This record gives sequence, C-alpha cells and structure tokens, in this order.
Amino acid sequence: MGSDEFCVVFFADEVSEDEICKEIEKEIAYTEYAEGFAPALGIHISEDLQELESDRYDHALLALSDIRGKFMEHVNIYDALKYQKLRDTQILLMNVSQSLKDKEFFFYVQPKVEMRTGNVIGSEALVRWKHNGRIVPPEDFIEPMEKNGYVVAVDRYIWEEVCIWLRKTADRGQEPLPVSVNVSRVDVHFMNVADYFEYLMQKYQLNPQWLEIEITESAFEENTEKLNKELSRLRKLGFRVLMDDFGSGFSSFNMLQTAEIDVIKIDQRFLMSNMNEKGIHIMESIYHMAKLLDMDVIVEGVENKEQRDLILKIGYEDCQGFYYYKPMPTEEFERMICSGGYARA
Repeated sequence: MGSDEFCVVFFADEVSEDEICKEIEKEIAYTEYAEGFAPALGIHISEDLQELESDRYDHALLALSDIRGKFMEHVNIYDALKYQKLRDTQILLMNVSQSLKDKEFFFYVQPKVEMRTGNVIGSEALVRWKHNGRIVPPEDFIEPMEKNGYVVAVDRYIWEEVCIWLRKTADRGQEPLPVSVNVSRVDVHFMNVADYFEYLMQKYQLNPQWLEIEITESAFEENTEKLNKELSRLRKLGFRVLMDDFGSGFSSFNMLQTAEIDVIKIDQRFLMSNMNEKGIHIMESIYHMAKLLDMDVIVEGVENKEQRDLILKIGYEDCQGFYYYKPMPTEEFERMICSGGYARA
C-alpha cells in the first residue's frame, strides 16, 4: 500500500480472534527480524460481504495505529464499538468552545475530611459538563481534552468559577474553607500558571489560602524545571500545592526531594491494591517519609470502614472518598457546612 505498509484480504469460514492472535504471535516469536524492528498488524474481521475493500483497509489501519510504537504489542483487532466511541468523543470535543460560551461546564466539590473527628476541612473542585441535556461522564472528556489541548480553556474557566464562588462565600461573611483546583501538565506547558492565579486573586480580592493547587504526579515526569519554577512561585504567593495521584505512576524519592509541594495525595488505586501486609508496610513508609519531609498527606478513594480504620491506625489523619462524601453541588456543600457538617466516626 506504500512505504512499509502491506494489506492482505482473505476469506475464512470461522474465525476466532484469540486463535488469530496466538498464531501470529507464534510466527513472530519464531522469526528473526533485523535488530530493532518487529512487525505490527492491524486486523479487521468483517462479516459484511458488501463492505468496501477500502473500508476494510481503513478499519485495519485504525487498529494498527493504536499499537504503533508499542513494541511489546504486535497484533490489534479492530473493535467497532471502541472506534465508534472515539468518533463520538471527537464530535463531542468539537462542541467545547460553544459549550464554554453557553456555560455548560460547572463544578462539583468533594469534601476532604479529618477522620478522627469527621469534620470537613476543605474540598476539591471537580469539573462537570452538561451537554444536550445530559451529564457527560468525566472519563469521556477529561483525558481526550488533555490530549488535544482543550483542557487549558476549560481549566481556566473552572478556576475562575471557583474564585467567583469563594468571593460570594466571603461576601456573605463566611470564611471559605480551602478548595483545591486541578492543574494539568498541559496547563503548565501552554501558560504561566502562577501569573494566572495571581491575576485571579487580584481580580476577586481573594486570600490565596482559600485556593489550593493540585497537580498530578505524572506532570513531574516532564519539563520538571519549568513546573517547579511555577510551583515555587505559587507557594511564594501563598498557595498550598498538592501532588495528586501519588503512587499511580513511577513515584520516586528523588521526585519528592526536588518537587515544590506541600501535600501528597495518595492515589485511590494505590490504596485499593495494597491491603495486604506488604502493602500496609508501604503505606506506613509513605506516611513516615512524608512526616520527615514536613509534608501533609491525604488519602484518596476511601470507600469503606475497613480502609478508613486501616489508614487511621497507620497514622493518616485526612482523606477523601465515598465512605464520607461523594462529589456534590456547591449549594449542597454550603448547606452541610452551615448546618455543622456531617460527622461520621
């Protein structure tokens, strides 16, 4: 078909996807190729005899594109549902600009809790999108927006909406509890984050202690120098900086040694998969390490009493999770705080 791409079309009576993959992997394992090279195959299995050859080829090519550069994967079979979802996502993302103008994006807050007392000590702002009368699941748009850069415009919008909420809270004579907002590595790449937050503080006359900055652990794996400069300036401006999703990637002690952060948030998946004895020792080590580094720790994803009791026994004090609260509208959060909160011991 061109350069190093070839296409084969053939008939088969009955086809098992597993058998196809096993046979191809076997052939690849027993065949010698030039060092640094290995074949990659995208496969489309069609039961529609009327389907155009060009469409069959395009589908196989889509499957192939998914594994280009993934040298441990040699075969990928076209999944119509998966690619339909990708097309739907692309169509959805084409509406981001108009949705921002129409104020379809908003945020919920998920409380952060001091476990021993059950008191709410703050919250995290989480973006939501209501489009065509339905709430779009965050997993359907957040990651795709990070890949194509739309996340910068949406994040800036949400940050400002949070600041407006904080200003309204303060104007009612109520001291706002700290609320954290998420900053992605894409934000750091495309803008001066510290300058923008300083601008928001001045525009809405806010105390920086009311707003906290959460940045994912993965952001520290690239452009670390620029990131730490931004975070250092944020801290000098009075913001607290949190490393989100700690334990989800390739966390290292060196990362914590150089990172300009005040708080570690332990990733939910890390907690869920480390309930055995070895995992408990790791959780204990992280806790003691954080204390030695003079960092606070929040455990994310606490979903049941067993988990709460375990991390409380280790020494952790603060957490987030469905055991206490799910993300909620700001109005519900305000009512809860005004009524004294809901303490769950």
